[in-house]
Amino acid sequence: MDDIRKTSENGRNFFEKILYSLPLFKGYLEKENRRESDRILREYIVQNLFSLKEKLISISNPFLKKYGLEIMNDISNLTNEIEALKNKIEFAPHGYSGFFDTVKINTPQLDYVYQLDSEIVNLISDLLKKIDPLDSMPDKESTETLLKNILLDVKNIVSKFDERNNFLKGIR
Repeated sequence: MDDIRKTSENGRNFFEKILYSLPLFKGYLEKENRRESDRILREYIVQNLFSLKEKLISISNPFLKKYGLEIMNDISNLTNEIEALKNKIEFAPHGYSGFFDTVKINTPQLDYVYQLDSEIVNLISDLLKKIDPLDSMPDKESTETLLKNILLDVKNIVSKFDERNNFLKGIR
C-alpha cells in the first residue's frame, strides 16, 4: 500500500498550498493530514480483515462436507480471532492528537505509530495471500497445518497492534 501521507499531500488544492506556507497553520494542517491518513489506513485494515473472515466463512461449508466437523473448530477459532482483531483495530485509540488535546503526540512518535500501522498492513497482505490456496489444499492435514499457521499469523498481528497501543498509552 502506498504511503497515504504522500498521496494526501499530492492532492492539495491551491488554498491548502497557501495555508501550508503559513507557519502557524502548517503544523495544524499536517496533523489533520495524519488524522485523515490514520482513518484511511484503519478502514483499509478493517476491510481486509473482513474479507479474510468472509473467505473463511465461504469455504467452511465445502470443508465441512470434505473433512467433517473437526476442521470446523479450527475455522471457527480463526474467524473469532480475526473478528476480535478487526474490532480491536476499528475501535482502538487513534494515532494522532487533536489541536485541543491535553496530551500531544509529536511527529517522531506519529511516524513510529505509522510505521507500526504499515507493518500491520504488510502482515495482513501476506495473510491474504496465504489464505488463497486454502480451498485447494490436497488433504485434511495440509489444511489443518495451514489454518494453524494462519492463526499464528493473526496472533502476530494482534501482538504488533498491542505494541502500537502500548506505545500510545505510554505517551499519555
